[in-house]
Amino acid sequence: MLYLCVCYLQPERSSRGNIAQEFYDHLLSQVYLYSSYNPVLICGDFNGRIGNSQDRTDSICTLPDRCYIDSVKNAFGVFLLEFLNDSNCSLLNGRGDSTKDNFTYVSPIGKSVVDYMITPHASFTKFYDFEVKLVSDLLIDHNIEVHPNSRVPDHSVLQCSFDYSEYRNYSSPQVAKNANL
Repeated sequence: MLYLCVCYLQPERSSRGNIAQEFYDHLLSQVYLYSSYNPVLICGDFNGRIGNSQDRTDSICTLPDRCYIDSVKNAFGVFLLEFLNDSNCSLLNGRGDSTKDNFTYVSPIGKSVVDYMITPHASFTKFYDFEVKLVSDLLIDHNIEVHPNSRVPDHSVLQCSFDYSEYRNYSSPQVAKNANL
């Protein structure tokens, strides 16, 4: 079983207040609760920019270095980096085929990387083929016309593949048992 967690952290200057510490405290408790037995994938809009900072400590040398395309770091990025360190998690963003990486937020006023896919170090090798797809490219690739009064979303689509073969074997006896009922 794969535990999927989809997150949204409001921007730093939101009128609803800065809740980053509470957000990451709660997320950390969820990672501790669920990551002991099954892989976890956390994805969403964290409104945090981490620039050229690495998301792992030097003691985790089995993970490849993260390549970055957004050199800006903000306060929510610092919270994100602390969470990654505390939870023993790493980003899928910036690893793998550099031609499949891109900005995750693109608008007329600028572009940034604020959307991420995150997994605990123990599950990292189960995820592969990470890719960021701009919505504008998807519209062209699939020949989709947008109504003139519509706005194209400014956040990209993040995707990856997951190798569940090891986990599928664990569930097979139960499936076979249920099939014989």
